[in-house]
Amino acid sequence: MMKFTAIHDRHGNIETLVAGDENSRAPRPELKAGQHCTEIVSADVPDAPDSGMKEKDIFDRLRGMLDNYRVDTEGAAARFVRRS
Repeated sequence: MMKFTAIHDRHGNIETLVAGDENSRAPRPELKAGQHCTEIVSADVPDAPDSGMKEKDIFDRLRGMLDNYRVDTEGAAARFVRRS
């Protein structure tokens, strides 16, 4: 299972998305005003990358997630939701 760190605005629009395996340390980037950093452990996304993939394939999947999803932080745990 992979975990994701997303830098996003208050509406959940993702600016940067990083993935690592469940044992990797989450990055703690310096945030600009209005940015939020959220760690999402489980990506309930059909086209999410998997740790067994080649780096290029992981990058391509992350790019697709950036284009098609946003972060929803309203529930008990943050999650990815499709852009409307």
